[in-house]
Amino acid sequence: ATSFYLSVDELVERGPVAGESYVQVKGSLKPFTFARESDTSLVAHFQLEQDGAVVDATYNGVLPDLFFNPHSEIVLGGEYTAEGVLVVERDSVLIKCPSKYEALEVDNPTEPIPGALET
Repeated sequence: ATSFYLSVDELVERGPVAGESYVQVKGSLKPFTFARESDTSLVAHFQLEQDGAVVDATYNGVLPDLFFNPHSEIVLGGEYTAEGVLVVERDSVLIKCPSKYEALEVDNPTEPIPGALET
């Protein structure tokens, strides 16, 4: 099945549509915007960006590691509310990896990456 999505700038320009219960949007995680509601909560708030346009989003669940890779394209599906917030549905997160894998750059390769599991 073919699945269509809007870019972040298209969604923001168009705005919420009354009666529309589901929309898909593609962009990248805006750096330093991801936050959980609490240390024990799975509810996250973050922003998706593209070409200077930004949309607020919320998701309740676990996200894959590639979600946080700055080279990943993210497609989210959910309801774009009248308040301009994309409420992402469970199992409606798609991460599109770059055509060539690009690892995160590390300032000091001998130090562990913050948040990485230590072996």
